[in-house]
Amino acid sequence: DYYTFGWFADFYVLPEHRRQGFGSRLLEGAFTRAKLQGAETVHAVVPAVQEGYFIRHGWQVVEREMGAQRLSLMTRTS
Repeated sequence: DYYTFGWFADFYVLPEHRRQGFGSRLLEGAFTRAKLQGAETVHAVVPAVQEGYFIRHGWQVVEREMGAQRLSLMTRTS
């Protein structure tokens, strides 16, 4: 068995454009595009400080404190 997944990386919004909804639209747009292309699940590895942001957008933490940078693996299926 196999499944198709998407991988979201290098998510960044310049400081002068933050808190204006750009990040939310970028994150949702990337997720929607991955789903339209057949991804059943989308994954992202993010700094721990961004966990809350991703959780607020429907993502779940799969694993915490990965590697020397203590990153978090996030996933979203719907």
